[in-house]
Amino acid sequence: MTARIFISTIAFLLISNICLAQDNTNCQSIKTGKFYLTDLEGNRKYLIKRKKKVQVEKDLRDKSVTKLKVTWLSDCEYKLDFIKGNRKFWKESDFDVSIPVYTRITSVFEGGYEYVAKVGNDGQFTGGKRMLK
Repeated sequence: MTARIFISTIAFLLISNICLAQDNTNCQSIKTGKFYLTDLEGNRKYLIKRKKKVQVEKDLRDKSVTKLKVTWLSDCEYKLDFIKGNRKFWKESDFDVSIPVYTRITSVFEGGYEYVAKVGNDGQFTGGKRMLK
């Protein structure tokens, strides 16, 4: 009986470790689509429409629109470059539109995904969550 419990425990631990070691992030499902994003302060909500190479972000409060070029760097990482939009808003927010934003998707779940993003190569990563429409 003790040997059976011991073997069952070892089998459970091995299976648990294998499951935890696997990367369950499948980013294919969110490379295109419609998403909602709320800024970290909770002040602004955006509707994001992402196609293969272009992302359009609409601020739902002031209706301003920003168009960004999407470059996928890996299956779960992409870079956003400013194409056009409300430059006055970006200038007021101290955001240099010439510096790209790098985003890494950290998890995909039913109804959305979590990510971290940074501005430029030296920026700090900040977290967030996008929900599917």
